[in-house]
Amino acid sequence: MTDDERGMAFEFLLDIVKKGGSEESVHGIFLVNPQRAKASVGPLLKSGSLRPAAQLAAAWNLYKSEHSEEIFKVFLSSMDSADASIRAKAARYVPAAMRDDLISRLQQIIRIETDELAFLHAVEKLLKCYSVSRLTVGKEKYSYFYRGLQGDDLHVKERIFKQLEKSRK
Repeated sequence: MTDDERGMAFEFLLDIVKKGGSEESVHGIFLVNPQRAKASVGPLLKSGSLRPAAQLAAAWNLYKSEHSEEIFKVFLSSMDSADASIRAKAARYVPAAMRDDLISRLQQIIRIETDELAFLHAVEKLLKCYSVSRLTVGKEKYSYFYRGLQGDDLHVKERIFKQLEKSRK
């Protein structure tokens, strides 16, 4: 793509994003020109003028270079959306961080979420927050945590939450 074509693509995508955007248009504008996208999309995110999926894509792209509390709150608030697809995207996009507010929100999703995709993303993200993977704890222990969190037994889930928290200290 030539510089002129990139400029035209950026302006085309910016027009879409200014109208509320979509997940794809926000990712696209960051692909075309990350620096200009930060300057253009950041204010749109702060103003609340983006649609929910575009908001999450913007927060994800912006958070990679600007670890602000304001941006992180976009992920947390989106986890409470009435729209299951937004809850799923929020659990997928939120950076894996050892933060009490994030841990408790993911645990709550694992306890009560009815949407399978949101639930699965929350399980995977919670394990990432604690750096639990096949490589870090072994296949058997990872499977125990993963299957236990995916199961229907709330007592098992609570026991795993406590075990994960103990590993943190």
